[in-house]
Amino acid sequence: FCCDVNNIVLVELRVEDESGNVNYCMVEAEVQDKLAPAILCPADKTLDCFADYNDISLVGEATATDNCPGVSISSFDVVNIDNCGEGTVVRTYTATDAGGLTATCTQIITLVNNDPFNASDIQWPLDYESNTCGAGLEPSDLAAIYAEPIITEDACDLVAFTYEDLVLPIAAPACVKILRTWIVIDWCQYSTDDPTGDGYYTYTQELKILNS
Repeated sequence: FCCDVNNIVLVELRVEDESGNVNYCMVEAEVQDKLAPAILCPADKTLDCFADYNDISLVGEATATDNCPGVSISSFDVVNIDNCGEGTVVRTYTATDAGGLTATCTQIITLVNNDPFNASDIQWPLDYESNTCGAGLEPSDLAAIYAEPIITEDACDLVAFTYEDLVLPIAAPACVKILRTWIVIDWCQYSTDDPTGDGYYTYTQELKILNS
C-alpha cells in the first residue's frame, strides 16, 4: 500500500508441491513509489497590463494527481515585464509526491495594453487673451484651463509633456502674442525611429496681451 512507501515490510512466501507439502520463508521487501505524479497546468492567459497576474481567479492554478496521497504543488515565475506593464510571465508548476518524484508544466501569462494612450486622452489648454500689461504668461501664472494639458492616463502609460514658446511683439492694439507649442509623449509607444509617429502629440496654444 502507499502507506508502506519507503518502509520495509515482511512478505511471507508459501511454497506447496503436488503432494501437499508446504514450506514458508519470510522476505524483507522495500516498498518504492515508481510512478511520478501527473500535473495539469491552467491554459495560457492574456491579461490587461494593470491586472494582478498572481490572482488565481484570473489565471487559474495547476492540479495534480498521484497513485499515492501526499502530492504537493509549487510554482516559480520568470517575469519579463517592461516599465509599461507589458510582457510575459512564464510560470512553471512542479508537482512533488511523497516519494520525491516530480512532474512539471508551464503556463504563459501575457500582459498587454488593451487601451493605449491616444489623442482623446489629452485636454489641451485653451487660448488665452488679456488686456493687462505685464501679466505673467508662464503656465504657473494661468488658470488651470489655460495652464497646461490635462492628461488622462492609466498604470500602463508613461506620459510626459513640455512646451516651447515663440514670442511675437506685435503693434497696437496688441502688445505681444505667444505661440506656445505643447509636446506630449507617451514613452510606452514613442520610438526614435518614427519621432512623429505613435505616442507623439503636439498642439499650438495662442496667448495674447492687448493694449486697451
